[in-house]
Amino acid sequence: MVEFLKYRSWGIFFAAMQVSLVAFFIGIGRTGIVLISAIVMAVGNIILDYVLIFGNYGFPELGMVGAPLASSIAEVLSCLVIIGYMIFNKGFSEFRISIWKSIKSAPIFELTKIGVPLMFQGFIALFGWLIFFTLIEREMTPHDLEVSSVIRSIYFLAFIPIFGFGSTTRTYVSNLVGQKKMHLIPVVQRKIILLCVTFVIVLCHGCLLYPEKFIPLIDNNPDILADTSSVMVLVSGSILLFAVVTVHFNSVAALGKSNITFLTEVVSIIIYLFACYLFIVTWELKVTQIWWVEYIYFGTMGIISYFYLLYYKRKYYNQ
Repeated sequence: MVEFLKYRSWGIFFAAMQVSLVAFFIGIGRTGIVLISAIVMAVGNIILDYVLIFGNYGFPELGMVGAPLASSIAEVLSCLVIIGYMIFNKGFSEFRISIWKSIKSAPIFELTKIGVPLMFQGFIALFGWLIFFTLIEREMTPHDLEVSSVIRSIYFLAFIPIFGFGSTTRTYVSNLVGQKKMHLIPVVQRKIILLCVTFVIVLCHGCLLYPEKFIPLIDNNPDILADTSSVMVLVSGSILLFAVVTVHFNSVAALGKSNITFLTEVVSIIIYLFACYLFIVTWELKVTQIWWVEYIYFGTMGIISYFYLLYYKRKYYNQ
């Protein structure tokens, strides 16, 4: 792991630049270059893995070291693509000029005020899931941990459209706020929810309809098939719930209320972890039952976000 991180950590510098530029292009609705840079990263990573791990086409055979090195180089390539697009596309000349202007304290303060809560919000969300899996590992069996790991992989598949339409929500809602057209926000939300739910169903319908055929694509261990199928059917509803909740949650973030999204995440995680402790440690429920905690987490997040949007509508829409 130390050897792996020694080579993988170099990519974080380029990833940080790319994340900022990707957020910028998503914010102005230019998502095509985001897709292209992602394709360059993915394809570059695959090709570099093939030549660096196994030493193909005259490259040195680096074995395990080749994997982190390939990932870091792929991130560099992806970052260069998106930077090159910004430099050579004439439509971004005004933004290029602004990059070289002297940094002023007022914008930095505003960016920090918005960015820091979002940073800790992401940390808390990942921390909650880490605690959940730690409790499973310590209090339950290896069988239960393997089942849960497969379910986590399914979640990452569902996150593709959910996170994508979450970013779309931020783009559209923030633009409507800037144009003083807040009355159109509910219309946009309904359309994005419809699209998000549709894409989730298209990608993940196998979780509900034929989980026994879907699971072997991730883990072909026959001993976990029955329990994993039961859990997968159970979490199908929570995935659809998240597809709806993500639109309301990201709408709050698009209003510039990152302090509210941070508090929403904190409250949701506290309730979620309390439920995890009850389900796993106190009540010692089976693995086919503990995943009900996902409904508690997404439900809490959705309720808080929805009622804050109602409050915001009454306070600001008619001004």
